[in-house]
Amino acid sequence: MTRRQLSKRIRIVVAILAGMGILAFLLKTNLMPSLSTRQESKWYGFGEDVFPLVVAVLATLLASWFQRRSIFIESLRRLWSGMIEAKIDLKDYARRRDRSEERYVQALGAISRSIDEVRGVYRNVGESDSAIGLFPYEPLHDMRKTLEGLGCEPYDKEASARSVEALDQAWNALRYRFLAEFDTPEPTSPVTTRGSRDPRRL
Repeated sequence: MTRRQLSKRIRIVVAILAGMGILAFLLKTNLMPSLSTRQESKWYGFGEDVFPLVVAVLATLLASWFQRRSIFIESLRRLWSGMIEAKIDLKDYARRRDRSEERYVQALGAISRSIDEVRGVYRNVGESDSAIGLFPYEPLHDMRKTLEGLGCEPYDKEASARSVEALDQAWNALRYRFLAEFDTPEPTSPVTTRGSRDPRRL
């Protein structure tokens, strides 16, 4: 379950609880002129009986949604780790002077696995019964095409530099959007100064 889906469902739960609370307040304080005091008491009593059941159902739904979100995040982490390995293989191959078909096949297999594993986590953008839709993270295909452009050709310094630059560009575009789903917080005690040392050892 994506962050957006979870947030939307939480807002619905909050709206239901808030609506029930407001209705109970209006009934309790006799602020509904369309109802007699007896009717208000009757509905308030009904609400008292039903409210615990509604809360229990909503709590169960929330627990289920958070569990689905946790499973989804774990799937994303595995996918992210696989994509990192694929990027390392591709950049290593692009920089290598001793290229071989074996290493090319290894790098191509790594990026191909990442592309296919994305489809196990996300469906295509705009996908339906009548439309295939668009692959959600096209930079992965850009990385694959960069590797295929290198092929098993002998090492060339300029071509290698262009390929590494293209891989970095695609990776940075992918990373920026992909990591947004994790909703990672800033660290409590970051170390942002280069060349830092443990202050206890100064």
